[in-house]
This record gives sequence, C-alpha cells and structure tokens, in this order.
Amino acid sequence: HIPYTDYSGHTSIARWIRVDPATNMDLNATVALRYDPGELGGMLELDQVLHQYLEADVWASLPSSIQTAERTVTATGLFRLGLFTTFNEALPTEIAESVGSSTFHLLANLSAEPLLKVPEGDVVRGIELLDVVGRIVSSASPQWSTGVYPLIVPGLAPGRYLVRVNGNTIGSIVQP
Repeated sequence: HIPYTDYSGHTSIARWIRVDPATNMDLNATVALRYDPGELGGMLELDQVLHQYLEADVWASLPSSIQTAERTVTATGLFRLGLFTTFNEALPTEIAESVGSSTFHLLANLSAEPLLKVPEGDVVRGIELLDVVGRIVSSASPQWSTGVYPLIVPGLAPGRYLVRVNGNTIGSIVQP
C-alpha cells in the first residue's frame, strides 16, 4: 500500500483497510489492523494510533491498543466502519471551511463556549455536532439569523466535535 498524508502533512504507515458493510451505522464494531514492521516507514511500533478517514485528508484518531506480538492495532466500540490506517500520533481534526460551504464561522471564546457567526442574509436551519467517528451527538433547528450565537451543549464528553450547519461541515470545537 501507499501511505496516506493528512492535511497537516503527517504520513501514515504503508498499510490501510477499507470496510464498507451494507449497513454502516450503530455497529459497535472492532477493527484490528495488522501491519508488517517494514510498513512503518521509520515509525516506532508503540507510537501507532489507529485513525479513521473523515473527509478531504482529515483523519480522526481512535482510542486504540497495540499488540506487538500479533502486530495489530485495535479499536473497539466503533459506530461505523470505513477507511482505517495508523499514524505515529493522534492527529488534529481541525477542518477548514469546506469548499462550497456558506460563510458561517466558528469563533474562539476562551472564557466560555465557542460561538457561531451567522452571516448577513443566512439562517441556521439545522446544526449538528458529530463525534470523531461520525455519530451525531447533538442536533437542533434553532432558526438563527444574522448574528453571533453561543454553541451551548451540556453533557458532552470531553473531546473534539465536528460542527455541521445546514448540512455543511464548517469546523470543529473542543469540549474541555
């Protein structure tokens, strides 16, 4: 296999697997990616972290374990399957504004929750937060028009979440 490169320039091992089941949601699946030491490209075996492809060279890191005797990297409890490989660290999943998306923007707000800027003339018809494996963990239809609004989502586990507005991924937020 040829290694993958993510948007930040990190390169995977020279092995990947794609699993496309007929039903691909709510699976609680396990993936065990077997590797050969010659595919590591100089990476240390114990530095590998299993990742799942999200979009446009963006990969989500998965909590995974390494079994050096079996030469596998394993992740469990996966909501859906897809394309998997390993990188030598947990990669960032910050997603730049998607090509063709509107001009909605996420704004950092260090003293509180992140903010969503709705540009003049646009309306938020639907907003969704997705975890790193693509599960929708929160959704709403707020009907926000021009302005700046806090993204308050109580009860989220700590981690990074993708933000979709009106069906377009516009970025990600981190829940402390």
